Amino acid sequence: MPKAIRSRADITSKRKHNVMTVPQVTRIQAGETEISGEDIFASLHRRGQLLPLFRGVAIEALIVAAAGRAGLTVSDQELQAASEQFRRKLGLQSAEKTRDWLADERLSVEQFERRIELDVLTEKFRDYLLAEFGERHYQLNARAMAPVKLRRITQSSLSEARELFVQIQEEGADFAELARRLCQDPHARQTGGDLGVLLRQQLRTEIGDTIFSTKEGAITRPMHGPDGYEIYLVEQFPTPTFDDMTQAAVREELFRNFISLQLREVVFTGPHFSASTDIHFAANAQSGTAVPTSHL
Repeated sequence: MPKAIRSRADITSKRKHNVMTVPQVTRIQAGETEISGEDIFASLHRRGQLLPLFRGVAIEALIVAAAGRAGLTVSDQELQAASEQFRRKLGLQSAEKTRDWLADERLSVEQFERRIELDVLTEKFRDYLLAEFGERHYQLNARAMAPVKLRRITQSSLSEARELFVQIQEEGADFAELARRLCQDPHARQTGGDLGVLLRQQLRTEIGDTIFSTKEGAITRPMHGPDGYEIYLVEQFPTPTFDDMTQAAVREELFRNFISLQLREVVFTGPHFSASTDIHFAANAQSGTAVPTSHL
């Protein structure tokens, strides 16, 4: 297999050549039945898959454009390293295995390189957002970023959870020991229900409100959750810091908010979309955010 990275001029030349030689009509031949590009799009739309597909394409274009405005590029060395990491992850140690994988995926070497390049560029753009806006975002959203160290026990019924609450609250039973014996989840049993340190925004609103009104060392009353009835032990409220965990959460939140803001300006039109689907594609921006990423 040729080296994963060639010169930019060579890659660009080959991409232009590929664009010129790709057939202009997409179709599927299924036995004697020919499925046109229009039929493909119509089927994807009926199944609810077309808008997510278009959304992904739009997000890719938005990231490339914003990264370009920010002066971000991917070097040959970065592309080479990311390509090798991707191949190792899939167990593609040999050139033959890589060729077979590309053939199965119907990807050319150039298309594979472009895929990796976009992945690297996306991560660099996330880093850029964190560097430019991270501390301000953290300060504006300090309440949501407040940390807490928790343990949790989940029981299937309210009566079981209430019984455990009484054992802990009134009889002094050890929370971690009960979690090791009674939690349904194997990982929770192994760790004594330890959830580690979480940020307030990572908790459901009603859970977060209850936990942050509970004193250190105290437990909450049983609350209904997705897997049953939950009791939390509030072990500690650590001093809030802009540490690695918080930075990772801010980095992802800034990226999600950027995409949400940008998608509000995107309009999809075509024969498959009714007027009512021109299109509200805002992707779950976090409330309370006032960091000005919309101009990027």
